[in-house]
Amino acid sequence: MNTSIRFMLAVSALVAGCEQAGTVVSPLSPHLNIVSHGEILWARQFGTPQNEAAFTGSADGVALYVAGRTAGSLVGVSAGSFDAWIRRYDFEGNAVWTHQFGTAALDEVLGIHASEYGIYVAGTTAGTLPGQVSSGGNDAFVRKYDEDGNVLWTVQFGSGGTERGQAVHADASGVYVAGSTSAAFSGYENSGGRDAFVRKFDHNGQVVWTRQFGSTGDDLGSALTSDRSGLYLAGFATGALPGLTALGDLDIYLRKYDSAGNEIWTQQFGSSDRDTPALQLVAEPSGIYLMGDTGGSLGGPNAGGNDIVIRKYRTDGTSVWTRQFGSAADDFIEGMATEATGIYGAGVTLGSMPGFTTAGAADLFAVKYDRDGNQVWLRQFGTEANDGAFSTAAGGKAAYAIGFTRAAFPGFVNIGGNDMLVIALRR
Repeated sequence: MNTSIRFMLAVSALVAGCEQAGTVVSPLSPHLNIVSHGEILWARQFGTPQNEAAFTGSADGVALYVAGRTAGSLVGVSAGSFDAWIRRYDFEGNAVWTHQFGTAALDEVLGIHASEYGIYVAGTTAGTLPGQVSSGGNDAFVRKYDEDGNVLWTVQFGSGGTERGQAVHADASGVYVAGSTSAAFSGYENSGGRDAFVRKFDHNGQVVWTRQFGSTGDDLGSALTSDRSGLYLAGFATGALPGLTALGDLDIYLRKYDSAGNEIWTQQFGSSDRDTPALQLVAEPSGIYLMGDTGGSLGGPNAGGNDIVIRKYRTDGTSVWTRQFGSAADDFIEGMATEATGIYGAGVTLGSMPGFTTAGAADLFAVKYDRDGNQVWLRQFGTEANDGAFSTAAGGKAAYAIGFTRAAFPGFVNIGGNDMLVIALRR
């Protein structure tokens, strides 16, 4: 299963690529407009002859971390089916270390957070990770690494149903994992379909608390962040969350907890069509920033198909502004990140963003906004085949788009199917 129903609608299933090294010099295609900011600094295309995906990325003050799944062998020998993997790059694009791990069944990393408290990954396993116990079905897991790639601890957990560990976030208070469950954690009853959950661990991997909630349909906790006032969880709901109103096919929600797990407020919003959030979320002193996509109109007229939306909230849950843009076709956003000069997002477009011409069936795009909702730059680029981004990170002098290509970027070779892709863009 892909990280998002949006990409399931947009591109075909992920398949294999090949490992290459080197630097790509801009422009990557005649469809890329080069300016001083947003230009490509370097790119990496890599993989194995088997199926893989780069689902998620995060940067701290010294390095970029990328993670996902592979059916091949990035390092060592595959444990079977899909293995999870994590790779560290320096900010010049040099791979420092790569770790691959898993069971004989499906294993994948879907969320990552690099912080001063450690490097954390979260995901899903259909087997039993070393030293762990399966709860039955697919379990969620969280794992902590140090900056040298040493595993400090792993926790596999579930409820006996199907769990999906989608997002992870660490702060001074602890480590949080969010996702979905088809069953019920201890002390809860399932609301119907898949429920969203968030679980807090201490920095040693001990469970502190668990929260489960949902509508009568399928719901997911897909993105986490925090500030001094609390924890923020974003996701989607196919029905009305408790005390709220459903607005369309899929709605976006944003929920705030305190560090003890008490719900402070929840906002559910959307158009009369399908609305889904990105898989990353940003909290700053200036506000909470959420990106997503909509099949309707949330921040202006719809440009056609699915549009991209960015919304700013105050810490009390009040919406400050909403912006909407897109091509005449479907556009999907997956990742967002922040640094001192702005807010970044990346995803896939099936059309031509304003000022650009599509290079292939699906192109990768990246966008930067300032904190007042002004678009600073927008870039679209790709090959003659499908390209897109699953995640975004920011660190060093760059913002990073992390995803895939079904062809070959200049300086690289594709041996068939999708290769994993990391692109550094000048901030």
